[in-house]
Amino acid sequence: MCVERKKLSYIVLAFVLVTTFSNAQITSITLNATSPYNFTTDNLTAYVTVTPSDSPILFEWFTTDGKPKGTFLGNSTLNNYIPYWFTKSGETWYVNATPLSLTGNYDLANYGTYSGKTLPLGGIEPDLGGVTFNYDGTKMYIVGGVLSGSQKILQFSLTTPYDISTATNTANFSLAGQTSNPHSMAFNNDGTIMVVVDWVKRHVYEYSLTTPYDISTASYTGKSLNVSTNTGTPIQIQFIDNGRAFTITDYIPDEVDKYVLSTPYDISTATYSQTLNVNSLDTEIRGHAWNNDGTKLFVEGFTNDIVYEFTLTTPYDLSTATNTANFSVSSQSNEAVGIQFNNDGSIFFLLDNINDSLFRYDVGTSARGTTVKSNEVYINPNTPPTLSDFKPLNNSAVNPNTNLLISVNTSDYDGISQVYANLTLPNGTTTQITLNQNGSTSQYFNYFTVNASGVYTLTYFANDSLGLYSTATTSFKVNPLEVIISNPSDESLHLYNITQIRYYTNANDVCWYSLDNGANSSPVSAGTPFNVNIGGSQGQERSLTVYCNTTSGVIYQDTVNFTFFDIGNLVQNQEVYASDGASGDFFGYSVSISGDYLVVGAFADDIAFSNQGSAYVFKLNSSNQFE
Repeated sequence: MCVERKKLSYIVLAFVLVTTFSNAQITSITLNATSPYNFTTDNLTAYVTVTPSDSPILFEWFTTDGKPKGTFLGNSTLNNYIPYWFTKSGETWYVNATPLSLTGNYDLANYGTYSGKTLPLGGIEPDLGGVTFNYDGTKMYIVGGVLSGSQKILQFSLTTPYDISTATNTANFSLAGQTSNPHSMAFNNDGTIMVVVDWVKRHVYEYSLTTPYDISTASYTGKSLNVSTNTGTPIQIQFIDNGRAFTITDYIPDEVDKYVLSTPYDISTATYSQTLNVNSLDTEIRGHAWNNDGTKLFVEGFTNDIVYEFTLTTPYDLSTATNTANFSVSSQSNEAVGIQFNNDGSIFFLLDNINDSLFRYDVGTSARGTTVKSNEVYINPNTPPTLSDFKPLNNSAVNPNTNLLISVNTSDYDGISQVYANLTLPNGTTTQITLNQNGSTSQYFNYFTVNASGVYTLTYFANDSLGLYSTATTSFKVNPLEVIISNPSDESLHLYNITQIRYYTNANDVCWYSLDNGANSSPVSAGTPFNVNIGGSQGQERSLTVYCNTTSGVIYQDTVNFTFFDIGNLVQNQEVYASDGASGDFFGYSVSISGDYLVVGAFADDIAFSNQGSAYVFKLNSSNQFE
């Protein structure tokens, strides 16, 4: 458990580094990539010509819409790793390069001096945790509520970068929904992700920010990492190696633990890697910080109030760390809980939880030359091709034996390498259809003749030159081949000769007819009516069949039966009457016969009220009379 000492005062301390200067100057800077740039590797290199040639350079990456993407301290050639998700951003990047004249940066033991600048925080928030800054030192963040339960992050604006005497508390963000005892926080390199450590729950929680470095736009992503197996009491977290790892100080048992991330800055991909134990130097360690290239590690010891400097022969490899120097902060601090450098190692900050103060130290001297902007490079978003405007339309219906257009519109920044469609037939078999580009347009198409009726499924595939692909699935129905005779209709009575045979068909070749199973007529184009003169004697039943075929020779047919009836030869056989008929009932106004039944209507028959209407039902008896 973390044990806090009694508070003595409310002060923040800062340390400043002192240097002598030479007049460094950049004469040119060029990003090595040709726009647009595809991230086939992890590196985008800025080539710089600077005088003197060994001058350190502050590289500040931006997008043209003003979003910061990271700040790095390098030399005349910066081989800078860019996190994975930015390779998908579709943004235009450039880099500002500023030559620096530095003496003694990151050398606390030899150049560290308390600057006399202190920011008292006791009146704002007790129980302080960690401290960090945005990319350029114009914003500062302090975790509060280590023990008190206020659980929040305080955001400060600094009118002069890294000058804590100009700090104003401008926003606060509550962590109560996730943490009980937050102790530190860290940002990814563009301020769109922040993580917070809870030292009691022993978890790391992730938050996303819609506006970079503005904690008022933060929201919990739902991601958390349990570090309790390897880190018993996590205190301060730092992202290192451009987000490919992070380190946490372990208060008990006095260690610095390293976790590697398979996806930069994504804590859900973290795996424990290694540990540096400093128990032989101090107990109850709290804060830690790194120099810009991972060759120096600084660990703050609670018991001795000393910042221990370690030199690493392999950057960020804790197994190669050796304690090479120490720096005492006992004159200012009684309980340091967080430490941090500015972006060039010339200023060092220490947050104290007894004094409720932030102290600034100068570390050597720093001077900046003229900033030079590089060329702009569009970062290819590396997104898969888009797919749209499918033909045939999804859930549409087509006729059989159609030479069907199959097409899709697709485009991609990197260029399309292949487009095809897998067509699954109603019987379950699948055939692959290559789709060809229509000139220089975005349409890719081919034709396929569909025969069998039923549901067809089309799955489209589009690949780009980077190997990314998109798929989409649609379906359509092929109507069954059919012939339907509309005139004469089936089971119809005809008083006059039939002069035209009309029918519907979705066949695509020719049609012909046969009367009473006799000889076939001459063929006509499918769907063309037949002009005929078909008659018959009184009561003659006749049969008509229309045949149609497809270009592939498949024949379909429809048959109707009809009867000729000459009303001039009818003889009255019977008269029927309404059993309660009365004048004005209109008995016989409507008549219907079905089988052995006769129904006669009388729409004005008075039943319960005037003109209610009624129907009379008669049945044919054995003497062929209705009764």
